[in-house]
Amino acid sequence: MSKNKTLLTHDMIVGAVKKAAQEFPLTKVDYFGSYADGCATYDSDLDVLVEFDVPAVSILTIIGLKQFLEEELAKPVDVIHSPILPDAIIEIGRTVSIL
Repeated sequence: MSKNKTLLTHDMIVGAVKKAAQEFPLTKVDYFGSYADGCATYDSDLDVLVEFDVPAVSILTIIGLKQFLEEELAKPVDVIHSPILPDAIIEIGRTVSIL
C-alpha cells in the first residue's frame, strides 16, 4: 500500500466501501475518528465500524476487509467490528454512515 498524500473525501470512502460490500458480507459501515470529526490530516488513518450479515466473523475476514480498503484508498484503515459492547475500552464519538 502506498501512502496517499491527499485527504479522503466522503465519496472516495463510499466508493471503496461499496466495492468492499461486493466481496464481504457487510450490512452496515460507518466511519468515525478524525474523518468523521472533520479534522483529518494527510497522515490520518481511516477508522471504520462494521457489521456483517452473520453474528460472528473470523479475524481473517476482518483482516481481509482491512487490506481491501487500504488498497482501495491507499491509506491505513482500522476496522472495528460492531456492535461495541457498553464496557468496551474504545469510545466511538461522531459517526458517518456509509452503508
